[in-house]
Amino acid sequence: MLYLSVQPAEPYFLWQLEIQLQNFREIGLNPIDIHIVLGYSLGNDRPNIFDHLEQENYGNFFYYPYDFSENYYLSSIRPVLLQRHFEQFPELYDKTIFYHDSDIIFRERIDEMKFQKDKIWYLSDTRSYLSADYLLKFGDKFFADLCALVGISPMLVLNNNQYTGGAQYILKNVDVSFWNDVYVDGEKIFKFINNYNKSGQKNTKVQAWCADMWAILWNAWKRGIHTRLDQELDFCWPKEHISRWHSTKILHNSGVSYRDRRGYFCKSLYMDNSPYYIDFSKIDPKSCSSIIVSKIKQVQRFQNTIELKDLTVIFHEKDLEWRYLVNYLRYIFKNFKVKVIILKSAPSLCDYTDMLLEFVDLQVVEVGHVSKVITEYVSTKILLYIDARIFVMTSGILKAYNYVVANQRSFVRPYDCVDDFDKIKREDFINLLEINIASSDGEGVKRKYSAECFMMTKALYLNCGGENLDWNYYLNNGFNLERESRIRLLGHDIHFVDETSYIKSLEKDDPRYSGEIGSNRIKYYERIKNGSKSKLLKDLRILNYSEKIKKANTSYSFGKDQISINIFNIERRSCTNGDVLKEFADKDDYKLNLYTEYRIDGNRQLWEILVVAIKKHDFLKQPFFIMSDENMCFTKSYRKALLFEVLKEMLIFDLDYVNTGSRGGFRDVRRLSEHLIWVDKCLLVQMVILSKDFCNKILDHPFVEDKSIDE
Repeated sequence: MLYLSVQPAEPYFLWQLEIQLQNFREIGLNPIDIHIVLGYSLGNDRPNIFDHLEQENYGNFFYYPYDFSENYYLSSIRPVLLQRHFEQFPELYDKTIFYHDSDIIFRERIDEMKFQKDKIWYLSDTRSYLSADYLLKFGDKFFADLCALVGISPMLVLNNNQYTGGAQYILKNVDVSFWNDVYVDGEKIFKFINNYNKSGQKNTKVQAWCADMWAILWNAWKRGIHTRLDQELDFCWPKEHISRWHSTKILHNSGVSYRDRRGYFCKSLYMDNSPYYIDFSKIDPKSCSSIIVSKIKQVQRFQNTIELKDLTVIFHEKDLEWRYLVNYLRYIFKNFKVKVIILKSAPSLCDYTDMLLEFVDLQVVEVGHVSKVITEYVSTKILLYIDARIFVMTSGILKAYNYVVANQRSFVRPYDCVDDFDKIKREDFINLLEINIASSDGEGVKRKYSAECFMMTKALYLNCGGENLDWNYYLNNGFNLERESRIRLLGHDIHFVDETSYIKSLEKDDPRYSGEIGSNRIKYYERIKNGSKSKLLKDLRILNYSEKIKKANTSYSFGKDQISINIFNIERRSCTNGDVLKEFADKDDYKLNLYTEYRIDGNRQLWEILVVAIKKHDFLKQPFFIMSDENMCFTKSYRKALLFEVLKEMLIFDLDYVNTGSRGGFRDVRRLSEHLIWVDKCLLVQMVILSKDFCNKILDHPFVEDKSIDE
């Protein structure tokens, strides 16, 4: 008996065939008796993603080009390709053929000899959705018109009602003309049913996807072929109880909708990728879906997944479309066994967090400061930081990893040039197990000026300053020239891997497409190269980051001592303390120092009062100086906890000046590029926080002689 399947040569069918063919091997089918017919787009090269199955002798693979735009009905690819196949191999007419889909597996081999004693076609029982009884639910006229459309007597269909079957077929004496008729009638049936469904005559829709099944069955009856149903071909569905698997020989992996995906295996989730190395712990173990999961796990052992036990991959999410990010993660996990952290920067991530549950070694972290995340969450020796807009080849990641393992004082970019992500063929990107991409026209951006993606040891990252807040020199879309210049100045090795990376949403006027980035880098390095290594080490504000955190937590008793705040009258009018005291009446956390009796008529007066207040402040008890104006107020959105977080970060990062910004404040803290300044929304001066060093600079500056203060 010959086992025959037909499908497009796409990744969706690759993983299904990997599972099916491994199952065929287990039940003892001879590869000689397995024909896998694959169609690919006319005008394209024959895809190679199935080559490993052919090389491992899982069966006979046949490829035929196909114009997907010609047909209204997607399943028409099957009869069209089978016409080609039967033309190529006319001897198939004399074969007994088990015709099936790529989504079935066997519990045990069927009794093939039972079906080779006559010319009868044997089918699986699909009367519930193919029989005349099913069609008549939509009316006598619908049934009669459908029969007339394909030239079959309604009485012939009714007389064979009890022998209605499909899904799995045992065919005999089939020729090219049969498949041509199936193609023509399948298109007619599909269009007819679609038009009927659109008419709204019935609330329940006819299953148009079954069009080719009716076309096969009815064309057999028109040819005088007898059909019979046989229990040997009975099958179970993924949502059925596992006992059904043990009472049938075939499992048909279909019929699970998206809404059922948590309890059952839903194959449509893997249209663009494979289900290997996915967490299926939520699948009902008492359902037939658990059998599918076990087969997936069995096959995934043969996949070439590499364990990188010393590496953590950090994805900065960057508000990207969720399907791209999920596919990117699947691409990583299918190739590597590795820990991954997602830095969540966009609210949209909340919309698809459930899609991330499939990944085992994955953490999602709110973006605060990258240095802080790396210090607290990265437990491996090596880290790979990826701006998720940058698609990095796994070959580049592996080369970079091996280089860092051997050269731990190195900073490595996992590529040496960038190109447009749109040049990657869709089938290459979504084939997550075997990917080999080259620039399609050889005109990629061949420069060693990388986007913000790098690999290095965690220790080197921290010792080189982590995310350096002193010096920021970014170009568009995350190009950090400062980091590379800093590492070079510190005397460490910078290495580029001989690979291409791909940038998503690359604009034609982006600096990456011009020489500007090179000249900017040279100018920047020229600007800092005269500084010595010792000076750089002294200036880096985040060295020994762990110690910084400890120091911040111990240098001030957050929540225990009162917060000293200085209130100034800066609106050049008389002011009483009543309103201020009323505002702070229920705020026992604060100790007020009022300077509202002074009318500040200019910057010089502000400096004079500020000097008085700074000199009175006890920096040993509170290592920062907080001030506000007489209009200070607390809104309902005020959060003391976030104020403490801001104060901690000020100490950790050695910030000199913090402006909490909008009225009420403490809601949306973000960093600006300015030297040592953190703000949220600068709408009003609500609270201004100064470091001890900054206050000393104010005291030391000769404002008496400095006329610029009056400007």
